[in-house]
Amino acid sequence: MSTSPRQPAASALNANVQAAAMVVALKNLLDQVPGSRQALPHLAALERDLGRHGLAVLGKAPTPALLKASQQLARLPLPADGKELQRLGHLLLDEIDARSRPSGDGLRSDFHTPDRLHVSEGSHTDFMVAAGLAEPKKPG
Repeated sequence: MSTSPRQPAASALNANVQAAAMVVALKNLLDQVPGSRQALPHLAALERDLGRHGLAVLGKAPTPALLKASQQLARLPLPADGKELQRLGHLLLDEIDARSRPSGDGLRSDFHTPDRLHVSEGSHTDFMVAAGLAEPKKPG
């Protein structure tokens, strides 16, 4: 199965068309209520940046900004034929979800060391000693 050199260009064109449709739908939604861009600044920024940079903006925007935009979009009543806005909402959630997944090794650690943190259970007595509520046992 060979891939055509036109496929990446077609995929980019499709993404640009999707982004343009999302911008139009978001613009129409925000235009319905005067002052909505001031009240929903993250959606307004998303509208502007989608128009300028396309869907690539979703991969570059900070996670908190994506989260706020997603929350603001979720609070609005979407039109029945608002498939572009629904798709935008799904893309926002997918990006947020992808960023919250553990790294490739399955660990959620930010430690940059090959050593692993080892966790073991302690006894009730160990806890009491650590809390300063009991004296440590003396060997022997």
